[in-house]
Amino acid sequence: MTSAARDARDLRAYLADVGGGLPTLPWRTPAEAEGWLGEADRRRLDALRRRIAGSWLLPAPHLEVVAALAGVDPAQAVALYPGAPPAGPSWFVHNFGDRERPSAGPIANQEVLPVVRLYELDQIDPFADRPVACAPLFAHATTGNHPLGFVQRILIDNGLFDQLRIVLYERGRVALFAGWYRPKRARRFDERDHALLLAARPALRAWARAASAVGVQPLSDGALAGALAAIAQPALLLRRGRIVFANERGRSMAAAVVAWDRAGRPAGFASTTPLRASALQVDLVLPDARTRDAMTARSAPPGDGLGELPPSLQKVASLLARGLADKEIASELGVPLATVRTYVARALKRLDVRGRRELMVRLRAADNDPAMRDHDDDAG
Repeated sequence: MTSAARDARDLRAYLADVGGGLPTLPWRTPAEAEGWLGEADRRRLDALRRRIAGSWLLPAPHLEVVAALAGVDPAQAVALYPGAPPAGPSWFVHNFGDRERPSAGPIANQEVLPVVRLYELDQIDPFADRPVACAPLFAHATTGNHPLGFVQRILIDNGLFDQLRIVLYERGRVALFAGWYRPKRARRFDERDHALLLAARPALRAWARAASAVGVQPLSDGALAGALAAIAQPALLLRRGRIVFANERGRSMAAAVVAWDRAGRPAGFASTTPLRASALQVDLVLPDARTRDAMTARSAPPGDGLGELPPSLQKVASLLARGLADKEIASELGVPLATVRTYVARALKRLDVRGRRELMVRLRAADNDPAMRDHDDDAG
């Protein structure tokens, strides 16, 4: 048997295991896909959108997006990166090794991504901007790479077997790759999975645009974000009622700024300056020191309980809500790790929450309005 014949046989066997996928989608738009889904899945999408929108209030926004995508189905793995040019992706995040802890560490054979990728960097292929599973993708692969190279080096060598991915293009170039992965003998990707990933597209696209325009390293050159991070006062970038960046001091003001914007931006709270970052129009918001504390108190989510904590526990709870680990909190506050662990346990108990994730949801509730959805995607 020739090498080509063996490859053809092995590919047929692989496709028999993963199934035929969906060569065409039954929905034209993300809204149609979401309307097709059930109520429980629409709630999952709301949670995903909230986490993606709130990612800019955390130190590593790209890790939070991976966590958001994984939250739709914790059994699957996730990868996120801005395309694989000849030199390789400029950043790559995933949860291949630990579903609970997204990582920016390399995966097995990551260096071969530019060789085995099955999409063009500057060409809109038949599956651009839509979810596609392995079978339809392999049938239309245009890069000249044999699909089995991708299966063996990227999937199997990382303990995975099947993929459903979406590649978003912006101005004819890859802007973002997002993929879901499952091990062998897991259930096949079906219509529901395709609908969920398509419905998530507007939030992913909006996040990719913000990452390219103002994102901190490694999401972009970070020039604007770096400048704002260096100033002593709170500074936030607001776009269409949504925070797309906040420096460290500004993160504590995020809920107040969103409430102020929804109230029609009454005078006396902040100064605003329109900016254009790459192709993104944003407003630079600089809250006024004389009124920001009062505004924060008025707009705080009811019942979050943070103000009832002693100052030491308030600081720990605020850092927990930003997604910091115990070691990072210890470094931030300059206290022993054992003390931080004690404070964390006390804060969670005093706030009557079951864990860090629930605490993050509570303290960021003001930003967790399902109505705050992105409308960047074209309606058609």
